[in-house]
Amino acid sequence: MLCENNHKFDGWFPNIAEFERQQKKDLLICPLCETKKVDRAIMSPSIGKKTDKKKKTNDYSDQITSDTMIPAAQAKNILRKIRKHIVTEFDNVGNNFFKEYRKFEKGERNDKFYGTPGQDEVKKLLEEGTNLFHVPEIKEDA
Repeated sequence: MLCENNHKFDGWFPNIAEFERQQKKDLLICPLCETKKVDRAIMSPSIGKKTDKKKKTNDYSDQITSDTMIPAAQAKNILRKIRKHIVTEFDNVGNNFFKEYRKFEKGERNDKFYGTPGQDEVKKLLEEGTNLFHVPEIKEDA
């Protein structure tokens, strides 16, 4: 995805209609500058050879979506800052995340909350096209 300030970031949608629905409702937000003017970035189609799904690999290069790199220590510092910001500025709704997200969808609450939804709840939200962000906990000695 690409925001009006040329920040590129990833988003997953089950189909283009879901992307457009979320875009129309201003639910798409750039994680870097928080603008809601977000559109799809140009991407190449996924046309390729059939792969063996049973094959296990430790090559994570297919998960890298950009050639831009920073040292891992800096990334860890940034992730720690993100987590600290979330913990201090957002409401911890614990295992009520799913219920609170439904309230947010109805306009009954703001989106400044975090919590620990169950795996079935996460699956349901993702199937609906909801963008979620896993807030990593980075160990101090990592």
